[in-house]
Amino acid sequence: KQWYQRRVHRESVIATLRMRIRALFLGFLLVLVCYRTRAETMGEENEKDIAELQTLLEKTVKVDSTSLFTKHNKLNDQAIETVTKTLEYMDNNIKELKTHLEERITDFNKNHMTNLKELERNTKQMVELMNKTIMTNLENLNTKSKEERHEIIWWQHHRAHLHEDILKTRITACAWDHGHYGKGPVDYDGKDGGYIPDSVSIRVFNKTDIKQEDLLNLETGIFKVPENGAGEYMFTFT
Repeated sequence: KQWYQRRVHRESVIATLRMRIRALFLGFLLVLVCYRTRAETMGEENEKDIAELQTLLEKTVKVDSTSLFTKHNKLNDQAIETVTKTLEYMDNNIKELKTHLEERITDFNKNHMTNLKELERNTKQMVELMNKTIMTNLENLNTKSKEERHEIIWWQHHRAHLHEDILKTRITACAWDHGHYGKGPVDYDGKDGGYIPDSVSIRVFNKTDIKQEDLLNLETGIFKVPENGAGEYMFTFT
C-alpha cells in the first residue's frame, strides 16, 4: 500500500513538472515570436531585452529543469528501492511459505508413515490374537471331541463287554440226596447227599470265583442268586 502511494505521488510530481516545463517553453516560444515580429521595429532595445530574457530563462529554466530532473531521479531511485524491497519482501515470503509447506509436508508424511506403521502393528497384533484364539478354539474343540470320542468308544466297548459278559454268564448246579422222603424243606446234607460231580458251572459277568456253597446251600437247600446274576432260572426235581 505504501509503495502504491509513493508511486501515485511520484507520478503526480512528474506530471506537474512536465506541465511547468511545457508552460515555460510555450511562454518562451511566445516571447520569441513576439520579439521576432517586433524585431524590425524594436531594434537594439529589443535585442537587449532578448538578451536579458535569454539570461533570465537560462538562469530560471535551467535551475528549475535541473531541480526537476534531480527530484525525478530521486523519485526514480526511491521507486526502484521500493520495488526492490517489495521484491525482496515477496521473495522472503515465498521462501518462508516454501519452507513452511515443506515442513508441513514432511510432518504430514511422517505422521502418515507413523499411522501406517501403527496400523500395520495393530493389524499384526489382531491377526496374531485371532490366530491364537482360533488355535485355542481348535485345540479346545479337538480336546472336547477327543474326550467325547473316548467316551463313545468307552461306552461302546463297555456295552460290548457287557453283552459278552451277559452272553457268557451261566449258572448250573445239581445236588442229590436219598434221605428226603417228601416232607419239609429239600436239603442235600444227608449222608448220601452232595453235589453231583462235574455238574456245577458258575460264570457271572465273566466272574468265576463264586463258590458253589454260596450258590446252593446243601444244609438248607436254599438257592441264592449271585450278584449281577438276576434273570430267569429253571429248577427241576426228580
